[in-house]
Order: sequence, then structure tokens, then C-alpha cells
Amino acid sequence: WQDSWQNYVSVDCDSLESVIGDATSQCEKEFDSFRTISELSSRFSEICASAFRECTALNKSSISLKRAKFHNKGDKITLSTLIEAHKAVMGSEPSEGKLLQYLFLSSGTQQDTIVSSLQSDPAKTVQSMKAEVLSAPETMFAALEAESLQELKLKFITKFQKEHSQILPLSACKVVELCAERGIDAKLLAYDNSNKLVRNACMAQDCPFFLKPDEVLAKHLGTWQDKCPRAFHKLIRENVDESPEVLLKKLQQGEGQSHPRVKKDLSQLYPSDKDRALQYISAVADAYKKIQQENESEESAAVDKMAVYVPRRNSQWGNKRSNRRRGKKFKRR
Repeated sequence: WQDSWQNYVSVDCDSLESVIGDATSQCEKEFDSFRTISELSSRFSEICASAFRECTALNKSSISLKRAKFHNKGDKITLSTLIEAHKAVMGSEPSEGKLLQYLFLSSGTQQDTIVSSLQSDPAKTVQSMKAEVLSAPETMFAALEAESLQELKLKFITKFQKEHSQILPLSACKVVELCAERGIDAKLLAYDNSNKLVRNACMAQDCPFFLKPDEVLAKHLGTWQDKCPRAFHKLIRENVDESPEVLLKKLQQGEGQSHPRVKKDLSQLYPSDKDRALQYISAVADAYKKIQQENESEESAAVDKMAVYVPRRNSQWGNKRSNRRRGKKFKRR
């Protein structure tokens, strides 16, 4: 097979696993400080790199087969193939120790010398195996780090989805009131008076960054990973008297979106449970109805205390771009 034999073994190193475990725990404690998955990844790598430099207890490690690796259909060899090959060469089914030796020897030894190598001093073979594996601790550590980071990201996404499971529209008066309570300068917020949303700050009240101005809000909300339908609040506001069931169908059909419309199955959205989705839609619709009852003069005064939100018009942007293109073509002539 073409893969390195080291891809099929795991190193039992308490010190490395302990370092990764500590780094994971520290990052979990700092979850509320990360706006994006990228910030989480950078911090985790920083902690791991610092800890690895202090980790030197590698020579006491032991190695064993990474059995799950052999079940990957894309790999060049399977565990059953390896066992059968050993039986053909040695005449018996191997123990895990023998499998490790066979895996090691067959990756770098000519076929006619495998038998004699296996029959030679096993301690010497194992010593050679460990020396080869432990010669690159950075590789072992990187593999553990990558695996742990994936698990950490999933935990972060789960936490994010729970905190952002309900984003309700807010009246201008309520936004100004909440800013005063939290010591946030309302003038820094771009308030969309049409949809009753703040466009440059997270509006999930359970989020640690609630109403805090954010120049790269799209990256923060990108943690949704496309599980939030586009034009969600806009469509509900424009159809506030429709039933939640009708609104859900419209959302799944991509209604209310600018071109192109993106249709999605409920399983692709969050929440994917129909009852919870209907409850969320009802909560948003009720919030819009409540805002409609606000005092108009007070609302207008509150809007004036915030920055003016100017929506970006796709059609205008497209026309400008096409004009620029036409201009360039004309100049080339």
C-alpha cells in the first residue's frame, strides 16, 4: 500500500493526550470570548503550540493498531487483508503485537525477508518501530490536535445554535433602552427601521456579543453554516398575518429572498424540528405585531439616536458593475 505504516498505528502517550485535554478545557472556558470558529481555532492552536514545547515525555509511549483506520474503504489495505496475509506468511493468526510487527516490516522489507525478520528478536523490531514513530512527535501531536479541534468546533457550533435559536425583532425604543442598560453607545448601531433589526450587531439576547457593534458581523453569523434561511425576518414581517404553517412553506421555498432564491428542506435548517420551527416563527410574528403598537413619535425619536442603516441594493450595485465593464470594453477598443 502507498500510505505510511504510521497512519495505521496510534501512540499511547499520556503526556500528549493530557496536553490536548488541557488545551480543549481551556478553550471551552473561553467560548464566550470567540465571535467566530476562526477565532476559536487560532486560540486552540496557540495554546497547543505553547504546551507542546514543554511536553518532552515521549520516550515512554507505547504503540498499538488504530483499528478504525482499517475500516476506511478508501485505504489500500484492510485489517482482514492484513490478518490473512500474516496467516499466509506465518501459518497462524497473529496477535496485535505480531500484526504491528508485520505491518512495520512489510512496509519497508522485501517479501522474502519478512518471515526471517518476524522470527528474529521481537524486542529489536519493536524498538525500531518505536524509534520510527517517536522520531516525529510533531506529526503525532498535530494529528491529536486536529482531531480534538474538530470535536471542539462541534461543541462551539452547538452552543452557538442554542444561544441564537431565537432572534426576535426589537423596537427602536427597546434597543436604545437595552444599550443604556449595557453601557453600549446606541449611536454606533445601524438600526434597520423597516425590519426592526440592528444590522451591525448580534441580536440574539443569549449571545455574549448581544448588541455589541461588530464590523464583521457576517463572520459571526456565519457560524450558522447556512442553517438560517435568508430573508427570514423580512418575509415574516411582510406576511405577519399568515399562519406559521404557511410562513414555514414560504421560507422553505425561498420567498422573500433576492435572486437567486434558495429552496431548503427543513432538515437543512435550524431548528429542523417542525414544532420548534413553527414556535419560532410564531414568536417572531408576535414580536412584529407588538412593535406595531409602539408609539410612533417615541419610536421616531429612538431611531434618531442610532446610526442610519442604508440597505445595499443589489440591482444598483449590479448596474454599476455592468457600467464599469462596458466602460472597460470601450476603452480597450
